[in-house]
Parts: sequence; structure tokens; C-alpha cells
Amino acid sequence: MAWKRPGSSTHGADRYVIARVLCGGISVLIIGRLFWIQIVHHTSVAGDILERREKVQSVLPSRGEVFISDDHGRQEIPVIVNEPFVTVYAVPEEVVNVDSIAEPLSKLLTMDSADIKEKLGRKGTQYVALKRRVDILVAEQVTNAQWKGIYTQSYPGRVYPEKELVSQVTGFVKADDKELHGQYGIEQSFDKELSGEQGWERLLRDGMGVLIPAPRSTNTRARDGLDVVLTIDRSIQFVACQKLAETVAKFKAIGGSVVILNPKTGEIRALCNAPTFDPNNYSEVKDNKVFNNKAIDESYEPGSVMKVLTMSAGIEEGLITPQTTYVDQGFVTIGPNTIRNAAEKTYGLQTMVGVLKDSINTGAVFVAQKLGSVKLREYFHKFMLGEATGVELPNEAHASIKSLDQPGFIYAATASFGQGITTTPIQLARAFSVVANGGKLVTPTLIKSYRTPDGITIPSIPKEPKQILSTKTSTLVSSMMVEVVEEGHSKGAAVPGYYIAGKTGTAQIASEGRRGYTNKFNHTFVGFGPVEDPTFLIVTTIKSPEALYAESTAVPMAGAIIRYLLSYDQVPPTRSVK
Repeated sequence: MAWKRPGSSTHGADRYVIARVLCGGISVLIIGRLFWIQIVHHTSVAGDILERREKVQSVLPSRGEVFISDDHGRQEIPVIVNEPFVTVYAVPEEVVNVDSIAEPLSKLLTMDSADIKEKLGRKGTQYVALKRRVDILVAEQVTNAQWKGIYTQSYPGRVYPEKELVSQVTGFVKADDKELHGQYGIEQSFDKELSGEQGWERLLRDGMGVLIPAPRSTNTRARDGLDVVLTIDRSIQFVACQKLAETVAKFKAIGGSVVILNPKTGEIRALCNAPTFDPNNYSEVKDNKVFNNKAIDESYEPGSVMKVLTMSAGIEEGLITPQTTYVDQGFVTIGPNTIRNAAEKTYGLQTMVGVLKDSINTGAVFVAQKLGSVKLREYFHKFMLGEATGVELPNEAHASIKSLDQPGFIYAATASFGQGITTTPIQLARAFSVVANGGKLVTPTLIKSYRTPDGITIPSIPKEPKQILSTKTSTLVSSMMVEVVEEGHSKGAAVPGYYIAGKTGTAQIASEGRRGYTNKFNHTFVGFGPVEDPTFLIVTTIKSPEALYAESTAVPMAGAIIRYLLSYDQVPPTRSVK
């Protein structure tokens, strides 16, 4: 038997051995864990530590602003500018006493207290906007009140200083978007250019856990958006829109539009529609159709203004002259169809000048018969009728002259005086620029220039005009249109001391969903001047007025605008005043 220390036992030795074994096992476990952490999951842990030490956040660029000109381009007027907005919102789950908050909050926000109570009572809802675009001082009072569950939030926004004046040109952005995206108008069509490019900023935490900027070399700078300068002249836009609104109201029309451009360059000097809206309060609009620019995106049958283009084709082809005559019987029969003059009038022996002056349907058909369907269609395509102009606005309508592709001369006959085909006011302006400027087709444009965040101006480069008619033809047709203003249905557009060219169109509105026409009419006037060297071309339209002919609506409206244009541009008289 082995010697034992008094009081000792073999059990103690066993425990010692067991302890050694356990300690060795724990050491192995610890070493294994360290290996796992340091070697296997080094990247993951390092990432976690780095994430706790730094933060990368986006840096939003400043959205580009938009300007129009005034005083013949000597001034720039802002029509879209940036401004921070504040929203007062609630988290209903956090609101403790609705009744005690609703009354004072409703007074601050100038809202109905019952409406406030209803919104605060939406339990289970994490966010309820109480009021957007709140004044900064009011927002501070809300914050200082420290009502539980009531908060304010600042975000980038847009302001439209000219309100309704150019609303369908500017469009708008949704005021509650964190990143602004344009809706309608320039805001939509130039959304990318105005938006710029987002940047990134790296922040580091110091020893106290406070975020501080990292070295700039690790950041990506935001690139602010481009500013856009439009060709629109504020003074002309104001007068044109005012006269349009007055005419629409006077004749209880559904709406109307005005397009004014420089027929030599295609630069749009005014672009108005009625009704209109305030883009600062777009959410209050009940019918979204008012956001559309109807001079651009709504096609219609233009009526007798098309007789000018039919005449232009006939003269260019050498088939007629202004003095070519025919005998009007008041109607013309084409197969089973009979075409009559307006009010079923008969004019007898007439020249082509008389056809335009008295707007004789059968005279337009006479020219179309000489041209034939194929040649008439060819010229209407040259005028680019039924084709989008490419003007810098969204949702432009293509319109249609596809009826001219149908077999049978009846389609060419009706198209010759503006029925059975559709166009838009901006397309008419493009087509008539050919007559006004010596035979060249220009491209309408709204863009004068762009401006970079560094202040560098980039001029817009217009498309090269395309020769469509000879100078001789455009001069002859312009002279014929002067007779229409001085002796025909467009006398209301005459201005003493100037030769003004013009033509009216009164067209029945086609029925929707079925063949035929309603008993309502669209009125159109197209004019330009002074004829010797035109500085403007104007297209005015009035939709479904309570008047029978365009000479009562679209013409006097155009006349008032033309008189202002000549005065504003300081165009000297070109003839003696009788």
C-alpha cells in the first residue's frame, strides 16, 4: 500500500487530473474561437467594426432653376426656383391627448379642428401629414410646443413665382418627394438635366461616438442640375394669356390656346392655354386634364386655315395663280358625296384670292382636284402635318392625316379645307412659318440656353430650316392672306400702318365614338406680320365657344395681341395710314 498524507485521499488527485484536462480543453476552445474570429471571419468582423466607426450618406444636388426673359431678353425672370418646405406630421400612436392638442394645433395650421382630430385619431398609423408647405415661423412654434407625437420635417421643394402664367410650360414636382421628380412641362421633359447627379459623403465617429466628416478625398461631390432659360417673353406671355382668358370667359368656351413664335427661328415667344392652374397648389386641381398643354398635346380638325396650305401647293406646282378663276355653284359632287360652302352660299365666278377671302370650300376642292390626292398628300407631309414638332415638352400629339392614304378623292377633297384630318396649334405654327418666312420650315423651340452650376452659358442650337416652298410662292400666298385680313373674315386682325396676313378656320367638332360631327365648333386664326419682314406668327384657338364663326372670337383676340406685339417690338409702320 502506498504511503498517503494524513487526511488525503485518492479522490483529490482525481479531481486535480480532471481539472487539468478541463483547463486544457477550454484553452483549445479559446484558441479555436480566436482562430475562427481572426482568420475565418476577419472580413465580417472588420466590416462590422468599420460600420460602427463610419457612415456613408447621400448628398443631394441642388435642382436646376428655370427662367424666362423680359424686355426683349435683357432681363431674366425666374419661373421655377428652389425653396425648402416644411411638413407638419403626426404619429397617432404617440399622441396622448387628442382633444388638448387639436384646438391649438388647428389655430397654428389654420385648419379645421375636426379634421385635425380625425387625423390624430388614426391609431395604428405611423405617419399622417397634417399640413405641407408650412411657414417656417409656424413650424418653429409647432416644434416649441413639444406636443407628443407631433413633428416637423424639412425637405427640398419648388416654388413657381409666376403661378398660372406659364404653368403648363413649367409643370411641377410633387412637394412631398425626397428626391424631386418632374411632372408635366419642363419639369418632366428636362427632369434628368435639372436633377443633376447625387453625391456621397463619408462620416467617421470620434472617440465619443460623434460623427465627423472624413477626409474630402473619400467623398464624391454632388453635381447640381443645369438651369434652363426659355425663349418665352414674360410681357408677351402676360398679354396673350390675359386676352385668351377674357375671350374664353366672354364666349363661355371650353378652353383655348395661343402660340406665338418667331417664324424665322422657331423660337416660341408665348404659349398659353385656358383653363390653367397654379403649380404651387397643383394638389387642389380637381381635373388632371388641366395639367396638359393643349397647344401641344391635343389634336383637332383645324378647318379653313388649311385652304392656305392647299393654295400654296397648287401655286408651287404651277397649277394655279392667285388670279386663276373658277365658277362656284355653292356645292361640288364627288361620287355619292356633296360638299357645300359654309351657310350654303354661292359665289359664282371667283379667283383664288376670293376663295381665301370668302373661305369658299368648293374653291379649295377645285385646287385639290388639280393637284390630285397623291400630290396633296405629298405637300401636307412636306408641311409635316400630323407629325410631332419635337418641341421640348412631354406628351406631344402626333395628330393624323392618314385619311389621305384612303382610296377615293373624297378624303383629299375634305382635307383641302381642313376636315377629316387633325393637327395641333403648334403644328399649324410650324406649317405656316413656311408661308411667312420665304418658304422655310422651322422647328419650334422653347429653349434659349442652359447654364451650368459654374455659371457657364450654353446656347441652344436651333435645327437648320428646310426649304419647302419657293420664295415666290410664299410671297404670293402671303399677299393673298393680306387680302383676307383687309377684305375678308379676318378684318379684326388688321392694324393701321401694317400689312398683316391671316386666315380663319371654323370647324365642326367630330363626334366621339361614332362617325359624324356635333353641332359645336372649334375656332382658329393663323396670322403673321408685318408681311414684308415678319417678326411674329400667331395661332389662336377657341374650343366650343357660344359664337358661330372664328371672326367673332379667335380673330379679335389675335388682333389685340398683334397690336401689342408691334408696339412692344417697336416695329415701325410699313404703310401710310388712311
